[in-house]
Amino acid sequence: MVLAITTSCLSNAGLITDHDGYVTDSVTGWQWLDARFTDNMSYNDVLASTTSGSLIGWEIASTSEVLGLLLHQNNNVLIPTTGTGRTWDTSIFSFKALVMMLGDGSYYGDNANHGYLNGMTTEISSYSNRAGAPRTVQIGWWSDKVAQGFLRDDSWGPESHSATNIRTNTWLVKKAEVPEPSTLAIFALGMIGLASRRFKKQS
Repeated sequence: MVLAITTSCLSNAGLITDHDGYVTDSVTGWQWLDARFTDNMSYNDVLASTTSGSLIGWEIASTSEVLGLLLHQNNNVLIPTTGTGRTWDTSIFSFKALVMMLGDGSYYGDNANHGYLNGMTTEISSYSNRAGAPRTVQIGWWSDKVAQGFLRDDSWGPESHSATNIRTNTWLVKKAEVPEPSTLAIFALGMIGLASRRFKKQS
């Protein structure tokens, strides 16, 4: 059953729709997979599963694509923090609703006091002590930060020591196919032809 978000804290309710397993961003038409499907999988595990395993049809999202989803969820207001810190802000508390839909994996799930989703993206960085670490984007909320949420866009996230280490979640997206202009033109001509035939019959 499709449930549209009606949470009062969202100023753009309805842009993200929950399908119990994935959500759809109505701005792009893209589907985003629930975090539980990538629990206990390393970056390389997920990558392999998207090409020849249980996740065929999905792809690991880039950091910019994830931030685009968050922009659409948060009424085009986004204040990411790079590095090890978090930005707490009332303007991003709407992430709570997204965490409750996507972030219910065994480690990064929602509960009565807090919830957060820490997901790997396509970028692989190299650092002195974290060579080959996937880039991560983390969103969440804690009850002691009243009506606030946080966003952290890190070049190295917690526990992301390498692409082979077991992590918890990955941002996976299935992009909608956009019809080519020629296809749209043929469809439009067909509709015009049908309409003209109906008009001639009526006259």
